[in-house]
Parts: sequence; C-alpha cells; structure tokens
Amino acid sequence: MYYLLFIILLFLFLFYLHIYYLQKEAFIWVDSELKDVYEIDYERTWAEQKQDIITKLLPPLYKLVNKKYDVSNSDLMNMLKVRWRSRHRTSNIKKQGEDRIKQDKRRAKKNSRMQDVSNHSISMK
Repeated sequence: MYYLLFIILLFLFLFYLHIYYLQKEAFIWVDSELKDVYEIDYERTWAEQKQDIITKLLPPLYKLVNKKYDVSNSDLMNMLKVRWRSRHRTSNIKKQGEDRIKQDKRRAKKNSRMQDVSNHSISMK
C-alpha cells in the first residue's frame, strides 16, 4: 500500500518537474530565439494578437519544444496565455501610476510573508 502511494507521489513529482522545466525553457526560447519571429505585446489584449501568435510564433516554438518534450499546441498556447496574463496585469498596474505600483508591491510582499508563514506552520506539524 505504502509502496503504491510512494510510486504515485514520485510520478506526480516528476511530472511537475517536467512541466516546470518545459515552461522555463519555452519562455527562454520565446524571449530570445523567437523574439525576431513574433514578440508578444503585453499592452494589447490576448484576442487582438491570438491569431498572430497561432500563425507566427506557435509553429517554430512547437518545433523547438518537441525536440526535447512531447507537448501539444494547446498546452503551449495555455502556457503563453498564462504568461501574457501576468505580464499584462503588471503592465496595467504600471500605467495606473506610482501609488498603484507601491500598493501592488505591498500586496506581493504581504502575500509572500503569508505564504512563508503557512509553509512554516505546515512543516511544524
């Protein structure tokens, strides 16, 4: 029973690690090698540039990624959209002025402290 649980947990950990490295490498390729092909504009909406991303950026990125990982186009699109969403949010906060930037930094700092506290309390149990 414990052996089976260990195997399942090990598999989940390795799967998470695989996805983590895949995202990291995909974003490095998008930011460096494929920057000349198409650069995602974080100021524009996703809908405005989705077709350009599908036709210009996705095919070369798919070729690069599939040399090392087995990933579908939809998974790559989801990764790119998640990255666009976080960068777009940051871009919008910068547009709103210095007060909003300070407020966001305070929010991020508080959240990271709360995460540290919750991680510490879990490890103490």
